[in-house]
Amino acid sequence: MAQFTKKAIISTFLQLLNEHSLDKITVKDIVEKCGINRNTFYYYYKDIYDLIEDIFRIEIQAMHESSSGQIFFRDDLRKGVSLILDNKAAFAHLYHSKSKEVIERYLDNVSESFAKRFVEQKASELSIEDENDIRFVYEWYRFAISGVIIKWIQTANASDPETFIRKVADLYENTITEALLSTQKSKLNTPE
Repeated sequence: MAQFTKKAIISTFLQLLNEHSLDKITVKDIVEKCGINRNTFYYYYKDIYDLIEDIFRIEIQAMHESSSGQIFFRDDLRKGVSLILDNKAAFAHLYHSKSKEVIERYLDNVSESFAKRFVEQKASELSIEDENDIRFVYEWYRFAISGVIIKWIQTANASDPETFIRKVADLYENTITEALLSTQKSKLNTPE
């Protein structure tokens, strides 16, 4: 029952956030639309910002739990940003509120998780073992991915989610090998 109530609160909040800016949403709005009392809300969350943090924590946990076996960048990207893609208006509202840092932290966490996994996988295939080079490349992709997602959120008439995911995945897939190999080339061209 507890998980059902939390899911109902989260779902109701996201629905309201897709319709209104964050500063227009109150705990009263959430509980009335959800059909619960205020005490129930406060049993789970101390305030709306705590609810926002929990939404991102749950999403990150779900992403990590679902990542196993053979991994494909496009599928992992879709999973990692599905909450945002499914609720673009809500996240635009969040981004333009005091909770901007929460979204940036979430995107950074998600981007780091799958950029690191995919760069390490490709580095292994290419027999690149230098941890500093691998870290440099996955951090490059981590910030590029989170930055382009933030820009997508900010753009009111941005491409549809599938086009966006395809473009990001294609760019990654067409550049990752060269990025890793360039770290090796730069070592060869560095004067001693």
